[in-house]
Amino acid sequence: MSNFKVNLKRLVETLPVKGVNVLTPIIEGIVNGINSIDERKKIDKNFKDGKIEVIIEKKLQIDGKESGGIDFLKIIDNGIGFNKENFESFNEAFSEKKIDIGGKGFGRITYLKYFKTISVNSTYYDNGFKNIIFNFGKEGTYGNSISDGGNKHLTEIKFEFPEKVFSEGLNEKCETVARKLSEHLLSFLLDDNCPDIIIKLSGKSINLKEYIKREDCKILGIKEIDKDIFGKKFKIYIYKFYFPEKDINSINLVAHNRVVTTTNLSKYIPEFEDIFTDKINKNGKEKTENYAIKIYVKSNLFDKSVNTIRNKFDFEVENLENNFL
Repeated sequence: MSNFKVNLKRLVETLPVKGVNVLTPIIEGIVNGINSIDERKKIDKNFKDGKIEVIIEKKLQIDGKESGGIDFLKIIDNGIGFNKENFESFNEAFSEKKIDIGGKGFGRITYLKYFKTISVNSTYYDNGFKNIIFNFGKEGTYGNSISDGGNKHLTEIKFEFPEKVFSEGLNEKCETVARKLSEHLLSFLLDDNCPDIIIKLSGKSINLKEYIKREDCKILGIKEIDKDIFGKKFKIYIYKFYFPEKDINSINLVAHNRVVTTTNLSKYIPEFEDIFTDKINKNGKEKTENYAIKIYVKSNLFDKSVNTIRNKFDFEVENLENNFL
């Protein structure tokens, strides 16, 4: 048996700032939930109602009003759960368990960039329902206990004691968080097999799958293009995003259904610095609505070239981006 160890604390400290932000642990948690639900579907062909809840709890003042900072984050799903195989994979940095679906075995490490403690309570099925409870911090996993019990698949991950940069950095409305997550996870959300993903914040609840279809926040696919560049195949999707808030026109390079890099289109076409508007008839009245053009590009090249923390590729994207416009 190897005695080689990984210093988790130092690994977290050396995470680059660029490309890792306050939404990273939420995105990682959601994608892990999607993977867990997909894994359960493969075993249970009758299971169809996958669900992920993201609960963002703000700190309260003495008078009961929200103070603005984040107290804790919870992500709950009804996927396969932390059975023996998944728990062992969680305990191994750079695990290969999900390599076939683009897993890097590193996402949970980014949790510790913004939270001191992550506690897990998971009910899974293994010749009867079992429940595992454990904690995860810079010292690794600890406090594990497994017992018989429960009557359904349910995993709750609680992110506690947030770093100041997370607590203050996510001081946004539920709508804003939903919009940012929708943009990043769009490829998942447009898949008919995507589970419900519900964001709960400040007394509001938004289902991302329904959110992208709402009249005031709709996303319209304009064009789908196949392109060969330098002998590589690319699929280009162009969307109009209607949102009440100001947004940038952008080109987004996607690996394994997740946005890796986002570049303002005005870098290549100055006119895209402008805010675009449409005249839309609503209830017999003409209304002006803002929209942004967002280009999403997928390729096996991106899937193979994305780095461990999914914030860049092993080539200069500028050499390619211009060819997509």
